[in-house]
Amino acid sequence: MTKILDIPNSNYKIAVQPGGNITLNTGVDVGQVIITGDLLVQGEQTTLNTTELDVEDRIVRVNYGETGAGVTPGAGVQQWSGLQIVRGSLPDAMMVWDESAPYEDDVTGTQGLGAFSFKKVDSNGLSSIAGIQTNSIDSGGGAIQFDAGNNPLRAAAADYENYVVDDDDIPNSKWVVDYVTQFSGQNPPTQIRQGDTLLAAEDFDNTAVPSVCRLQVDGFNRLVVGAAEAFMYDLKFEGSTISSTNSGDDLVLVGTAGGSVRIPDSLHIDENGAGAPVAPSAGSKIYHDEADVKDTGLKFITPTRQGDLVSRKTAALFALIF
Repeated sequence: MTKILDIPNSNYKIAVQPGGNITLNTGVDVGQVIITGDLLVQGEQTTLNTTELDVEDRIVRVNYGETGAGVTPGAGVQQWSGLQIVRGSLPDAMMVWDESAPYEDDVTGTQGLGAFSFKKVDSNGLSSIAGIQTNSIDSGGGAIQFDAGNNPLRAAAADYENYVVDDDDIPNSKWVVDYVTQFSGQNPPTQIRQGDTLLAAEDFDNTAVPSVCRLQVDGFNRLVVGAAEAFMYDLKFEGSTISSTNSGDDLVLVGTAGGSVRIPDSLHIDENGAGAPVAPSAGSKIYHDEADVKDTGLKFITPTRQGDLVSRKTAALFALIF
């Protein structure tokens, strides 16, 4: 049977001896103590011996009544405010706002103190940083700043570099080095290029045309080395033969700054074929005309004249005759 104590025109107070207890006993069966108004606890400590605590409020405020600039420290009390989890014989776990924790705001570029911190605190009050396990961090659109001091950021997964394969994965420098080394071993680079200047290797197995090494400057071939011949500028090298790549061009050897063109061995002039070559615009051409051999077979031609180069014996004979 429900009993009601109704005091409609005054307040109601239950008082016991100083330091005494007031017990609201619902009996053996678990009942409820219902408070229809606000509950104000003015003591120094509130202890709930419950298995579960359900809070309907959307915001739970701690350090309520603070009037200082931030969380006010005290004797032996850090500038922390948050939740503490008792872990028995192990250090307690805490999720707190730490006024002394440094941070850098990457959006505004400012540095300061005050950040959320996850800690472990032992019975002597000594704290250390605790780990966080989660699968997503959202910075709200700004960059995420990692501050590991002089230590590297490290992935805990074994062989992490083997799993960095997608476009948005974050690699480390070792992965980049290993990847380049592996890729270069299986797919060696075929050219070094900047703009239209390059040094390239072109192999028949890939190009289906004769293999060459090619050097281009400003888009023009300056050196092309093949299996049987090589081309440098307008020169062709084939075995021990050097020739011009352009029909009719002279092959010019120049001794600069007063130097000479020296031939430290015998000079062999092949036959020229039928007839004299085209006269030069300046100087002389010396050639061997096998079809018209009178003495040495060596002839000359200049812009104005042509003739034979004779031996000393023939020259002496001509001197006696003429």
